[in-house]
Amino acid sequence: MKQKNIEPEVEMRLYGVIADGLNYDFFDNVDELFAFCRKNMASTKSLIILDYIREFAGRTDVIRMQTSGFLSIYSQINDNSVAVYNNKKSDYQGKYVWEYELKNIDEFYNEFRNRGIVLEEDTNVLNKRKIIKI
Repeated sequence: MKQKNIEPEVEMRLYGVIADGLNYDFFDNVDELFAFCRKNMASTKSLIILDYIREFAGRTDVIRMQTSGFLSIYSQINDNSVAVYNNKKSDYQGKYVWEYELKNIDEFYNEFRNRGIVLEEDTNVLNKRKIIKI
């Protein structure tokens, strides 16, 4: 049986642009982004849209990244690697297929943390601390 592509529930969306040539600046809505671009003469060619999805395709704390024509879905494995969702293989094989890639996307997770999203990893660390204190 083939997996059906369904639109995941997005908990938070951020809009980002590279203003200084190196780092992204993120905003909660498009109006803030465009105001920033006008004020700082930044190009929207480097526009990035990040969606935080609590659960998707058997994984938690998933980030969907959209950039000029490309869409990628990531889930952090550890400090140096991510799982990348492969939609074509998932459709073909009828199961969720995640592929390993060396990449660090902590900066994107931190943007969501700074706006109040509590990641499962953070919850697990807090629970371990509570157990140790008791």
